[in-house]
Amino acid sequence: MFGFFLSFIYYLLLILGFGFSWEPALSGPAKFLFFWNLLFSFLFLCLVTALFMGLLTIFIRLPFFGAMISPFIELAGKFGFRVLFSWTSLFWILGFAGILSGSYILGFAGDTNSRMINPNQIGLFVLLGGVFFQKLHRKNLKINSKSLLDKKIKAKQGKGEEHRGSENDLFANHNPAVKDHSKMYWFEQEIHPPHKEEVSIDAIAVRNINWIENLILGWRLVPVSFPEENGQDVIMNCPGIIITGNKNDSPQTLHSLVSFAFYDKEGRLLCSHTQEDETGPGDCIALSHLWARYPFDVGLISSLQANIVFAYERIGKLKNISVLGGDIKTKKTLETLTAPKIGFLDGLIWSYLRKATQVSLDSASVAGLEQYRFGKICPVALELKFSRFSDNTIVRWSMRLEKNPVAPVYYLAFYALYDQDGKLRHSGSMNGTIEKDGSFAMEPWFDFSSGLLAGQISYYEISYYESEKPVL
Repeated sequence: MFGFFLSFIYYLLLILGFGFSWEPALSGPAKFLFFWNLLFSFLFLCLVTALFMGLLTIFIRLPFFGAMISPFIELAGKFGFRVLFSWTSLFWILGFAGILSGSYILGFAGDTNSRMINPNQIGLFVLLGGVFFQKLHRKNLKINSKSLLDKKIKAKQGKGEEHRGSENDLFANHNPAVKDHSKMYWFEQEIHPPHKEEVSIDAIAVRNINWIENLILGWRLVPVSFPEENGQDVIMNCPGIIITGNKNDSPQTLHSLVSFAFYDKEGRLLCSHTQEDETGPGDCIALSHLWARYPFDVGLISSLQANIVFAYERIGKLKNISVLGGDIKTKKTLETLTAPKIGFLDGLIWSYLRKATQVSLDSASVAGLEQYRFGKICPVALELKFSRFSDNTIVRWSMRLEKNPVAPVYYLAFYALYDQDGKLRHSGSMNGTIEKDGSFAMEPWFDFSSGLLAGQISYYEISYYESEKPVL
């Protein structure tokens, strides 16, 4: 239709601007209309040929040409190849044939001296016939599109009713099945973070989580500002993970407990954390604030592990997690140490330990951890204690000093708990300052599934950092 518009403007310009009468003025605009439609008809036939030859995947990548052919690709995607052998295509062919023939007669046959035939009248008649078939083509295309849309809507409604029916069955009778409807996922992924933190802010998609369609697990660096005593904030690019991509389509609140840990190329724990979250009915699952404090070089990170639990009640109340998903076939061999190793990481004192252990329902803590000492400036004993709080099972840090430091000592500690296959089951962190009088911040605690106490913890790992400077 844009060609008709330009031809009409051209026609008016010849009559009003140059004084042509209406019949002689038809020739120029008709020629323009003919070549205009001839060009786009040729391009369309080329696209049809390219479609059968499979060349559209190449053409769509071209910057300008790809934008021009995208409507045709969408049309072929909606209706398939049958669109080329339908009434819609027939009307299109008759329409273009009429417009091309009519404009050709008006533009090139108008100089005939025959008194029996008036080419302008025939040309206009054929041209109007082409316009008529073009209108039929567009009308038929809209009808087909509406019919296809109605079918899709009905199909979605059918699926929605089926889903609601199964959902009502699941949550009927005071929802007896919901309490057992929980799932734990474990993932391990090698990662290669760039050494420039400023190009690592966006999340990097890692894995798909099959709890619900289109739910993904990613990792990222999160710039976090920490206030310091001197009044100046310290910004750290902290590694973390993201879980997002869909919504909670259940009528119940979805609870999630996410434990994750990052490791160096030798498989040693660098940092870790656990966070619990809730997603209301119909809300987007967007667990995006999962990061661990990390004041070190990003290039040290080589891999991550993530343990994710979804349930319709508080994770700390779960006595059993019914299903395990993710990398379920993977097993890891963990090497243990006889005592903590003390070294340096980016110039900071680093105490590291990995040991085998046994945890049962009667365990009050991770056995044996309290006998070791971590740190060099101010050695401390650490414990991981299990307890019940508000009907939840929790794991809590505990720290004891051998003696008070002569100056404030800044510390940062991480733990990770593993099952017999070396898979991460829980993790946590704490940080603070040990003052000269021996006081330090409150020891943090994390929700913990009591089902993990039933012989599912076989190893623990500790990384403890300390410094006399406020860099942790």
